Amino acid sequence: MGRGDFFYAFAAGGIHRLDHNGEGKFIDLITKVKFDVAQDQDYLNAICKGKVKYISGLWDKMPFEDERIKEEDVKIFHYNLDLKPWQKDNVPFEEHFWHYAKTSGYYENILEIKKSWTPERIEKAKEQTIKLVQTADEQANDVVENAIILKIIDSVWDEKESPLVKKNVETKEVEEEFDIIDAIMPVKKQRG
Repeated sequence: MGRGDFFYAFAAGGIHRLDHNGEGKFIDLITKVKFDVAQDQDYLNAICKGKVKYISGLWDKMPFEDERIKEEDVKIFHYNLDLKPWQKDNVPFEEHFWHYAKTSGYYENILEIKKSWTPERIEKAKEQTIKLVQTADEQANDVVENAIILKIIDSVWDEKESPLVKKNVETKEVEEEFDIIDAIMPVKKQRG
């Protein structure tokens, strides 16, 4: 789905239950659209849009700076990409991870895992993160492909239940800026 404001999308780990109708839509969509970056999350965000209760980003704080969130207010830290304290040092908010790791009963195992992360392995993870972010940016900026994907996503819903904003995707002129599509995950695009 590309990158955007994480307050308007959810992590797949937050899904507790999809009803049978949602499962069918998932299978239908997965056969029609290929997401490359965060597959499970992208499909679930497309299928569940308008049918989820969003909670504060305090419950899924990733290790990135965000002036909207005070560290002391965070409920759950979500270490992802190459920012995992059990792999390398100097990860934002790592002190919280290590505090709970020490009380988990798995502390020694976690330290062994961290020792297995060589500088070469850490560098490779960093390169993979950079490539993933570049892919996300490229896909988020592909207005034509995103319009096609929106049309496919919209076709999975019948007209009465579609949570997506209807847009004329046939036009060559794009009147609004959108990711896959702003109805799913809004992002501010730079005009070229």
